[in-house]
Amino acid sequence: MAIVAPSTATQVLPATPHRHVVSASAALRETLIPFAASRVLLLVVTLMVVALHGLRGLPGATAPVGNSLADYWNRWDSLWYLHIATNGYSAAQDLHGHISLAFFPLYPLALHLWLALWPWSPAAGALVLSNLCFLGAACTLYQLAVLDFGQPWASRAVWLLALFPTGLFFFAGYSESIFLLCVLRCCYQLRVRRWWAAGLWGALAAATRPLGIILIGPFLVTWWQSGGHGLPLHPKLLLKAALARVHRRPERVAAGAIIPLGLLAYMAYLGLRFGNAFAFSSSQRSWHRGWALPWQTLEAAIIRPLTHVPHLDGPTIHAMSDTLWGLVFLAISIPATRALPRAYGVFLWLFWLGVLSTPALFDGAPSPLISLPRFLATAFPLIIFLAATRRRFAITCCIAVPFLIVNTAVFLSGGWVA
Repeated sequence: MAIVAPSTATQVLPATPHRHVVSASAALRETLIPFAASRVLLLVVTLMVVALHGLRGLPGATAPVGNSLADYWNRWDSLWYLHIATNGYSAAQDLHGHISLAFFPLYPLALHLWLALWPWSPAAGALVLSNLCFLGAACTLYQLAVLDFGQPWASRAVWLLALFPTGLFFFAGYSESIFLLCVLRCCYQLRVRRWWAAGLWGALAAATRPLGIILIGPFLVTWWQSGGHGLPLHPKLLLKAALARVHRRPERVAAGAIIPLGLLAYMAYLGLRFGNAFAFSSSQRSWHRGWALPWQTLEAAIIRPLTHVPHLDGPTIHAMSDTLWGLVFLAISIPATRALPRAYGVFLWLFWLGVLSTPALFDGAPSPLISLPRFLATAFPLIIFLAATRRRFAITCCIAVPFLIVNTAVFLSGGWVA
């Protein structure tokens, strides 16, 4: 990867591996304050919502499954993950036609093992596990950002990650925390040229979400840059150079081949138990998701909500919000790609390709980009880019914190956020 000087977001310098490797203990010390501050903020909002018995009159709001503070966080996908962790997978549909096979196994497996040791409420156990994974992810983001951008920039990135508008999903019993942890550990191991460790973390990311497979892109970019030569434009020269590098260090390519094993392992399990290795994909149809070309998704995301104007209901407002998130962060991705190292840009655009190719377009889904605000919390190059300067960081935080508070209050009241 290249290194971006801390003083500017656009000046790109030559790569220098191991520029300033920060130990895990040092990273922990630097991330404890933003971690604790953001957790206190979320707990204060929780206490306020519980005292008020939730926001009144939210359309489609769901009641908490219990009366404890943890039960207020146990909603939507967290219910599914907890059910899988305690009861296993099933091909049966629930009352709404949803199937648990759409949820990838690493987080429910980790939660199952954690609950075997956790003596109290399973809902509280899910919160603790997610927050521990988020703390690990925040430490890794700091370690990674210090290598490429320096300590002040890295500190701002951690604060922004903790205060991201949909950062509440790093607190809830969702897979966001463990997925981001695996993604960042993979990228950090790539950055310090530990190929086998990077491949293993990439495989874990692919076992957490199908989107984890995109880590092959940063792996290949970093592998190529490790050779110290440019990219030949002629296809024959490119092939010849690639084969020569594979011949010199075949173990690095073998390490990259580990990444798809996370996805393949889940497919093997589905094939052996349910007779359909692609059940994870077909099950997504119960959530209205399928395959589409990215520009078809964007077109539908813009046009569909407009067909309901001026009669706006709750789902239409959510759809317009999801579209706005998509357009804003797509626009931000363009300068971010120019400013950040190449591997970051490859990850970012493969992220967009994955998200825009699997929209919720079918069976009357109100928003093609549903859940996009939550997914963006794991698009870490955007977080790093927005933390580039103190001014940009301050502006982003002023926007992010109110949204984080409102989104948390809506989620705890049983409303849909992302």
